[in-house]
Amino acid sequence: MRLLRVSFCLAVAAGTISCSSLPPPSLEASSASPSTVASAETNSPAPSVAPTTQSSVAPSLWSSPVPPPATPSQAAPTPSTSAPPSIVPPSAPTPPPTPSGILLSWTQIPTTGGVTPHWSPGGSYLLLEEQDVCGLVVVDAAGQQVGSYDGLLEPTWLTDDEFVAYKQSSMPSNPHHEVDAPAIIVNVRDRTTSFLSFPCCDAMGNGLGAAAVLWFLPYLHGVPQPQFSVWSNGTLTTSQPRFPIVWSPAGDTLVVAHPDGPGHSTNGWMEAFAWPGLTTVVQGNGTTVADLAARFSPSGAYLMPASKVNPSNPASYYGVLALATGDVAVIPIAGSRNGPTFAWDAQDDVLVSDDTGLTTYSPDGTKLGHEAFSGWITGSANGSTVLVIGSNNVPSLWPSGDTIALPTAPDSETGFWLSPTGEDLLVSSNGGFWLAQLP
Repeated sequence: MRLLRVSFCLAVAAGTISCSSLPPPSLEASSASPSTVASAETNSPAPSVAPTTQSSVAPSLWSSPVPPPATPSQAAPTPSTSAPPSIVPPSAPTPPPTPSGILLSWTQIPTTGGVTPHWSPGGSYLLLEEQDVCGLVVVDAAGQQVGSYDGLLEPTWLTDDEFVAYKQSSMPSNPHHEVDAPAIIVNVRDRTTSFLSFPCCDAMGNGLGAAAVLWFLPYLHGVPQPQFSVWSNGTLTTSQPRFPIVWSPAGDTLVVAHPDGPGHSTNGWMEAFAWPGLTTVVQGNGTTVADLAARFSPSGAYLMPASKVNPSNPASYYGVLALATGDVAVIPIAGSRNGPTFAWDAQDDVLVSDDTGLTTYSPDGTKLGHEAFSGWITGSANGSTVLVIGSNNVPSLWPSGDTIALPTAPDSETGFWLSPTGEDLLVSSNGGFWLAQLP
């Protein structure tokens, strides 16, 4: 969890910038209810996974006709020796294809309140930060607990099986203006720990053993003075006045921002560094900025900031930065609904959900498709899985439209976390969590 909720509003220029553990509940469906029978006939998902009772099925619409009985004034006809004409019932209309429902095997993970989940870079482990009690719980991808650590907070994964966290009992009184604090590195796989002094108190790991760490000097003329270094193998790079935002999926590129105004919600132009070495890959021209929620495409070739350029303007746009050239493509977004969302797919195309629906764009801004949709979307880091959260917070997979049957109602449309590989789904509900493997 980032200590500082700093949001940089985007001002992307549409041009070119210079390059320089409980057992899982039983979810087995029992005999079909009337609703599930109808669902099977239309190939649509059953509305509930709760067991129901068997219902009777109506007789066939094409039952053999029964002739009326003969009356006293009417002699029964003599049976004909010729074959009766063939009666062919009319063809039933073919229903349009509808999505199928998906039943998953869910594992409930009991937790305290105020929990923030952190997937490991490879999706092997899930770290649950229990902020109310300053504790960490680690489970594997099957939901089985593999470790519990009291008195630790603000964790970040260094590799797929190793994380670093700060000791709550010895946190500095003013963590924003301190450089070092007692910390611990935990190897989840072999369950070893090591203690060290670690820059405090906001770290962001790259998955390859390094972490960008942030702290602040006192304000200067009302402008924040962020400082960052990169920690790796016990050593720190020389600090620089930047705000680290996001690592690339491969952990070889770090994007930072340069705050240029008072407060923590100001514009700040972006810069991308190659790692190791921290040499500049792309540098903004003073107007191209990146947001704290910016995300790389799965290949690492593109970066898309995650805020509207002008929040007060209903018709605005995102910017997609090509790191190889510095070009910025314009992705239009429409409507005043708070928080248009986006997700990358595996081909580095981007899906944007706004008031007009769900639209797919290539990273150069070319519109590839559009469909009616209103809701939240989220994707895995590798783009293999995109989840759309529609009305009543019902999730479905894109582009198949297959809905996912949940064990209980989710807390909100944002209460879904895909693993980086897109193979597992975590859902928050009533203060707890449910974990399942996707098909």
